Amino acid sequence: DQVMLDDNYAVDCIRPKCLELQRMCEQYKECMRKRQEILNKSHDLHERLDKANKWCSRGVDLLASQPLENCQTPHGAELALRDIETYLSSTKELKLNNPREFRQLFEDMMTPETRV
Repeated sequence: DQVMLDDNYAVDCIRPKCLELQRMCEQYKECMRKRQEILNKSHDLHERLDKANKWCSRGVDLLASQPLENCQTPHGAELALRDIETYLSSTKELKLNNPREFRQLFEDMMTPETRV
């Protein structure tokens, strides 16, 4: 821009190149914005999947740790059921309330591994 203002060079040759560079910069910025959006979404997806995986593992541990003899009495079974219901109520932290909404949000970036 300064070279064109100084009028020392062939402005007619410089101006088209300058406009082309500006256009390319805008395209590059848009590509970077889209890429950043995809990376943020991917990070969110993997973070949620990691939380869900850990939550499931803790649930398996909870079920495996329930003594069988406790479940043979009504009181013991009630206590075990209360523990499990309390654990199941902790799903809010996973941000997985609606499977359809989750699928729509992340459909475009799911891989065969994350789809499962």
